[in-house]
Amino acid sequence: MPPLIITVCDPLVTPLLDTGERQSAEQTVAATVDAIVEACEAGAAITHHHGVYSYTPEQGYRVDEEATTASILGVRERTEAIVQMGGPIGGMLYTEEGQRNLDRLWKTARLDQISLVTNQMEFVNLGLHRRTDRKELKTAVSFCLEQGVQPEFEVWQVADTYNVRTVLDELGAKPPFWVELLHAGDGAAWSPATTEQTFSRVAHLPEGALWHANAYTAPKGQLSPETHTRFLTQIIALGGNVRIGKEDRPEIASGQEAKSNAELVEHIARIARQLGRTIATPDQAREMLGLS
Repeated sequence: MPPLIITVCDPLVTPLLDTGERQSAEQTVAATVDAIVEACEAGAAITHHHGVYSYTPEQGYRVDEEATTASILGVRERTEAIVQMGGPIGGMLYTEEGQRNLDRLWKTARLDQISLVTNQMEFVNLGLHRRTDRKELKTAVSFCLEQGVQPEFEVWQVADTYNVRTVLDELGAKPPFWVELLHAGDGAAWSPATTEQTFSRVAHLPEGALWHANAYTAPKGQLSPETHTRFLTQIIALGGNVRIGKEDRPEIASGQEAKSNAELVEHIARIARQLGRTIATPDQAREMLGLS
């Protein structure tokens, strides 16, 4: 089997959302960079990050562009990991103003990848919803290709693969492509965390696509940490790649909060090695994904 690419997701569980018990998103740049680098040293080849935010009662959460830029540069100084962003940063792709902001950001702090919602996503418990039509998706993908930033396509259901294939064909994009298969997020894009569900989507991915899987425990889903581990273990055993981190799974075990993203990455990397999978280094992951 090929080396296992591990993606580590954001170290905050709900970085932008008011769930009644507001979680502060006012991270320092140093703390953000430290958390990312520690997780990469534990075995993650890709880091998925939402940026650094500040909060005021008047404006709510807002991207701190200066701090976000500093965090990207700080990560690049200390690790060769693939730098990927998503969440509201990815949401900027769908508007002209957002693209102008990204163009300015990327002139200083380049990304390797950015996540795109390819149809719809929802976390009903958190009041978060996004719907993307094919025209918006094509605009976003075209911008990424022009900028030299690889899209990561979020595929929540089988129907999403139609949008991905259609847009890539229309743009004449060349593989490899990177796809995230998401499971068990409570809301309109929910699907069961089963390998049958995973491979029903894999069968319809564009030629030349590489993929990884993730799933959600509370507050974004209903899986227990133990069920989450079993699902990712099955994916690893069947040759897939995986994503893990406190954004998807805050607990290392039921009732026991994970100390850090690094602890979660170490947990899944240890299982992978026991199954005979080697862990991809950032250089190996870059080669597999066609990133220079």
